Amino acid sequence: MHETKKNEQGFTLIEIMMSIVIIGILSGIVVSIINPKRQQDIATDAVNKTYVEKLVQAIGAACAGEGTCPATADPGVSTSTLRRIYLSQTPPSFNTGTGIYYIASGNTYSIYMAWASNTARYWKYDTTWDSIKECGAAGIGTIGTCAP
Repeated sequence: MHETKKNEQGFTLIEIMMSIVIIGILSGIVVSIINPKRQQDIATDAVNKTYVEKLVQAIGAACAGEGTCPATADPGVSTSTLRRIYLSQTPPSFNTGTGIYYIASGNTYSIYMAWASNTARYWKYDTTWDSIKECGAAGIGTIGTCAP
């Protein structure tokens, strides 16, 4: 007579494979939700906005201290008055000569810097509105305009 074992222990190969597939699907969903590249770009955008704020303060101090705003603001040049006197920490983008842009006309000026997460968007400060705004690429190179 054939006896059946009633106390068999362990998992079948199919059960283990199904568990692995489910774990793989769930981890893929979690990684796509977290999206580390996007999170890094958002953090970089926040740092870049802080750099623009520091430049606004430095250029404002240079305008007040020198009696006129700098014609160009190139903190990458170690001999520039802006860097030597008014800017204690140079933003990394200035060291490569890209990323932050400055235009001036008399005592009005604009500073703008591209976002890491969307290169068609810029942080832009303008003396016309005296604040930092999120602008589109259409307002680049002008003073007083911020395209949505």
